[in-house]
Amino acid sequence: MTTPDEDSALLERRRHLIGQIQEARKSKVICYVTGDRQHLQTRIAHDCHPLIFSHLRQIAASEKVDLFLYTTGGITVAGWGLVHLIREFCKEFGVLVPYKAWSCGTLICLGADEIVMGRLGQLGPIDPSTTTPFNPPIPGAPPAPQHMLPMNVEDIVSFIDLAKMKWV
Repeated sequence: MTTPDEDSALLERRRHLIGQIQEARKSKVICYVTGDRQHLQTRIAHDCHPLIFSHLRQIAASEKVDLFLYTTGGITVAGWGLVHLIREFCKEFGVLVPYKAWSCGTLICLGADEIVMGRLGQLGPIDPSTTTPFNPPIPGAPPAPQHMLPMNVEDIVSFIDLAKMKWV
């Protein structure tokens, strides 16, 4: 646990580092970090759009916008929408990957003009998933449309291929 003074110092340190990146790259930097700690995972989702939009409005139209990205993935359509949103505010779009930009994060990178990766930077396979009322429920979760297990598109395609091979 940190004290309020330590929190303030850490925030100022992050602002300073972001300023250095902006100066070196002659860009405006927006940071998007999702969590990957056990039981605290967060994913790219549509709820990021209003937040990123708010930051983009603050920096206004810019020649170059860089997205500092750390993620294990998320909703494919949300990533696609995020790329289009950022491109509305700049002429050149770059993604900075210090460590992980997996799945939906990789898709975001592919929508950029430039990908800058650190030595530990990782992209990963894009494995879109879909959720419908026909998906299985999340075990132990109360019945609700938002409590359905997503199905990976590759799993669905593989099941169809298996069905054709065995029963057709």
